[in-house]
Amino acid sequence: MLSENINKISTFFLDILFPIRCLHCRTYDTWLCDTCCDVLPLLTEQVCPHCKKGHTPHGSTCPLCFKDHHVLDGVLVASHRDDILLKKVIHYYKYRFIEDLRIPLGRLLQNILIHNPTMPRVDMIMPVPLHTRRLRWRGFNQALSLAQELRTDALVIPDNLIRTRYTAPQVQMRQKDARTHNLTGAFDLLHPDTVEDRDILLVD
Repeated sequence: MLSENINKISTFFLDILFPIRCLHCRTYDTWLCDTCCDVLPLLTEQVCPHCKKGHTPHGSTCPLCFKDHHVLDGVLVASHRDDILLKKVIHYYKYRFIEDLRIPLGRLLQNILIHNPTMPRVDMIMPVPLHTRRLRWRGFNQALSLAQELRTDALVIPDNLIRTRYTAPQVQMRQKDARTHNLTGAFDLLHPDTVEDRDILLVD
């Protein structure tokens, strides 16, 4: 109870010193207001998540990329490279630890998963785990928080996929080979039989 009251007091003074404002229109008391969230450009058609060329059903990898790179299928909600606001929202969520931004980001992903008829049915949702060292530093797992915002029939399974070792942040690596090597052998499944022949949404 004491720690809860201390957190409330800390939050109160932080709100006074650093008031929450929309990252775009600067409206108070929200990190991204509904109006600004609604203007974020969503992709109406999915493309190969690797080469970004050609339309593919529900974000599946095109045959050439799968053959050469074996990359995972990926749902592209919007282009964060082209939209400055979305890029800013993602940056604040991941690197400034604004957990409340899980709500608008979850809404964007929800719009694609639920309201797009080309999306396949998902059996389970699995967030990518953080190493305990990184989790202590960040304070929350952004992938888990985002996954829990999704309102689907699929269950969120937070503890089957585990991280077996600490890895350097991917954002610090520019070369694809270095990024691949960094994550090789970094994850494992506690219960691999539960994911066999299942369609899984991996949230990272």
